[in-house]
Amino acid sequence: MPDGLEAAHACEGERVALALRPLTTGLLAPLAAGASVVLCRNSEGLSAEQWEKRIESERVTLRLG
Repeated sequence: MPDGLEAAHACEGERVALALRPLTTGLLAPLAAGASVVLCRNSEGLSAEQWEKRIESERVTLRLG
């Protein structure tokens, strides 16, 4: 997974899913780029299938963490 600094590649209109600790690592760059952010609480226990469902339901275009 990319680190928080690579979040700067988010473009305006993208929806970025974050599961980073600390949260601020990847939060500000997507917002500064005009992207929206989807915060994923308790994400460390999600399986790959659960992540895919979450990404689809939230219409995520970029996942960090």
